[in-house]
Amino acid sequence: MNQPGGYDDPLAKHWHEKLVGKKIVETGDASDTHFPKSQLPSPYRVIKPGMMVTMDFRPERINVTIDKEGTVLHVRTG
Repeated sequence: MNQPGGYDDPLAKHWHEKLVGKKIVETGDASDTHFPKSQLPSPYRVIKPGMMVTMDFRPERINVTIDKEGTVLHVRTG
């Protein structure tokens, strides 16, 4: 039985298309280059380089991985 989640999950694909290449910012409006945390669906977590994360699997949570400048590299669920 396949467990939902990961990079191929429809929710992850939707947010991947919406966020990759944009900087995650604390406040403001979404634009071609920025996306505010307040507009991310709950639950979510933004994962920074070198950041430790728990291994708990939550298929409804989006995991947004960013680089050191805050630009989104990829999105997955879980």
